[in-house]
Amino acid sequence: MDGYKALYQRYYKALVIHAEDIVGDVLIAEDIVENVIIVLWNSDKTFTDIKSFEAYLYRAVHNMSINEKKHNIVVNNYEQKILTNTKEYDDDYDEEYELRIVQLMKYIDELPIRMREIINKSLQGMTSKQIADHLNISIETVKTHKKRALKILRNAFGNK
Repeated sequence: MDGYKALYQRYYKALVIHAEDIVGDVLIAEDIVENVIIVLWNSDKTFTDIKSFEAYLYRAVHNMSINEKKHNIVVNNYEQKILTNTKEYDDDYDEEYELRIVQLMKYIDELPIRMREIINKSLQGMTSKQIADHLNISIETVKTHKKRALKILRNAFGNK
């Protein structure tokens, strides 16, 4: 535990700055760094020296920041698509429908990172196999995450 406290004290600020440079938001950057530290805490990774450890930290923060930035682009594109479609069909405009879409996007944003990645890639039209290949995970893992995410989303909508 002391090792992680030292890790936090030594690297946290620099890692947040690194993430913020990529995502442009300090709160999101803080979340990213905290997630990287949690993933490291829960893993059984070992490092031969401090340089490989630092390289791992910065690479993990960098990759997670890039994924977050890509996710935000997907969300923004999806929201733009909805707004464009809504404008085209002004006569049939349904405010409740738009609110439910925004609510859905909010629930997707609240999913754990891996589930969120998989759901967003599905929304982009990728198949489970394509997602598995892209994320370098098994197709069964993709299906499991997708199933769990959809269950969470259904429950969220059922409770609202």
